[in-house]
Amino acid sequence: MSEIAFLLNGEVTRVADAAPTRTLLDWLREDRALTGTKEGCNEGDCGACSVIVTDKSGSRSMNACILFLPQLHGCAVRTVEGISGPKGELHPVQQAMIDHHGSQCGFCTPGFITAMAAAHKNGRTDHNDQLAGNLCRCTGYAPIIRAAEAAEDKPVPAWMEEDLSRLSGITETRDDWARPETTVELAKWYLDHPNGTLIGGATDVGLWVTKNLKDLGPVAFLNNIDDMSDIRITDDLVRIGAAATIADVMEAITPIYPDFAELLRRYGSAQVRNAATIGGNIANASPIGDTPPALIALGATLHLRRGVERRDVLLENYFIDYGKQDRVPGEFIEAVSFPRSADRLKCYKLSKRFDQDISAVCGCFNVRVIHGVVTSARIAFGGMAGIPKRARAVETSLIGKSWDANAADRSWDAFKRDFTPLSDMRASAEYRLEAARGMLMRYLLEDLGADTRVLDVSPPVIVERSASDAARAKPATKTDDPELSAVAAAAALAASAAAEEVAAKATPADAPVSRADTKSENTAAATDARKTDPAEAAESAEKTETADEGSKAAAPASDTPETSSDDAKGTEASASDASDAAPETGGDKSDAADKSAPKTADDSKSDAASNGDDTSDPTQKPQTTEVTDAAKEAAKDGAPENSAPQDTAATPDDKTTDVEPAPKADASATDTAEYPAKPDDAGETPPDQVAIILPPPAKDTPEDKS
Repeated sequence: MSEIAFLLNGEVTRVADAAPTRTLLDWLREDRALTGTKEGCNEGDCGACSVIVTDKSGSRSMNACILFLPQLHGCAVRTVEGISGPKGELHPVQQAMIDHHGSQCGFCTPGFITAMAAAHKNGRTDHNDQLAGNLCRCTGYAPIIRAAEAAEDKPVPAWMEEDLSRLSGITETRDDWARPETTVELAKWYLDHPNGTLIGGATDVGLWVTKNLKDLGPVAFLNNIDDMSDIRITDDLVRIGAAATIADVMEAITPIYPDFAELLRRYGSAQVRNAATIGGNIANASPIGDTPPALIALGATLHLRRGVERRDVLLENYFIDYGKQDRVPGEFIEAVSFPRSADRLKCYKLSKRFDQDISAVCGCFNVRVIHGVVTSARIAFGGMAGIPKRARAVETSLIGKSWDANAADRSWDAFKRDFTPLSDMRASAEYRLEAARGMLMRYLLEDLGADTRVLDVSPPVIVERSASDAARAKPATKTDDPELSAVAAAAALAASAAAEEVAAKATPADAPVSRADTKSENTAAATDARKTDPAEAAESAEKTETADEGSKAAAPASDTPETSSDDAKGTEASASDASDAAPETGGDKSDAADKSAPKTADDSKSDAASNGDDTSDPTQKPQTTEVTDAAKEAAKDGAPENSAPQDTAATPDDKTTDVEPAPKADASATDTAEYPAKPDDAGETPPDQVAIILPPPAKDTPEDKS
């Protein structure tokens, strides 16, 4: 005979003789006909079964499909049927979902409502994180997020408060399962049942039941053992009880090791983190578990207990082989601890999805540098072997060497000595090896001041400048540190290639061409080809050829293609002078030609635009300046303006690209990598150059990084 008690939607509920591995989801739907809680994946991934569970530590969303009934004794459970008020009043998140059209087919909506209500009760506004564990296949997330935002400032309804005191004095009885309250009780039970199963949050063990239909035998639930849930942080040590949830660890660790906390943010979902324990993540010894690599990099020690006996073992030595750990029957993890030191930890998780996905590779790095030399290193990976493993050969290749742009290259071959990864559905062996090497390079680049995080790095802004502007510009210097300069130069090359690809993909079919890699007439033809069909493009090309012939006939005989180099230099100097006189224009020779030509009404508008006076129609799209060589030659030699067709609607300084321009920045705080100018024939307009604007480097990098 066994019995547990909890509050269900505000009412005291007793459940007798329930199997210890009966899930809350099955009980709600089959015994209580509360079918608003849906079954989707039955493994804690989709969030359709989300409920709110409240205990003495607070309220949080959880997945009912992998919650066992004994875990709920003494708690309060609220399903979607209990989110509205006793008289049918809507909860603020329910009303917001209606107002913002956040539901379509409705299958996922109950899970979203309960997860949103839990976040609303706790004052959480990080909606993307709080709802990452809820999948929607038809509505789309934008209206749901808007609904969550709309409900932020609404008060929490009184009926959402749980009175756990109504359960005081009610004790559970059990015969085939245990729910110890101290580690002493747990140690005694586990000695008596060495083949029993310890259940922390059931986020892993739950699938043994729902997917594998496994009989767990005798079980003990650990979620009521306070002395195994403590997290103690002192000046020199961090000690985390094995039963502490990932959510609690994430909150506690954020101020001292924020990158570890960021790794934990990608651990499952809010519902999973609210139940899963750090001890369970270590004890199941998964080769792709996310916490062991970070803990190994921090030098963590496991504290094991069997009966009254205790022993300590380094975490990296706990994992022996796939499915084999340094633990004897009846022994359990009581806590994990690691020395507190200056934060040098960085963690990188590579997976097919950002949220709620298993790592293909997880790498964690903790390298200490004094006066530019590596003094110690702890590097660990998940997904690279049958166990979470420390990269000792890589560490050795770094220690005692300079921490410079070549540090990662020197360690390249060491990865093969440390790891022989496997190929599986998540990644090939070759991909994993290259990814691990790339993570070391990321760590080096970040340490030297570069941004490498997908959430921190935006596509580089492409700024188009003319050759004369580039010639007059002060050469860009990144930093006085030669090591950082070399690394940043490599990053700039990679960024420039990525920027060109981004710009090419972002260019609409009718957008102006962002860069001229060929002669000016070819650029104009390419632009025309984008704007017109093939027949129109051919007609445009024919007109251009006719104009060229006409301009050649009109040009004075003294102006021949055999212009001397001195004359060419003089022409460039004149163009530079013209650009100095009007710094807002592009400053190349076509600008000088425009100044010498008679002005039209449209030209006056262009001048006004260059002076900051906006006289253009804001509804009109910007156009590219398209000037043929014939027009340039004619203008330069004083020929009439109509000697060649021009697009007078475009402004002379219209050198923008289809990438939104960045705000002006102080040149001293901006890194610029420029393409070198291509050599061109004298008398032709040099191709424009492209500058990639990168984030500024860290201004103060201490020598001692210990």
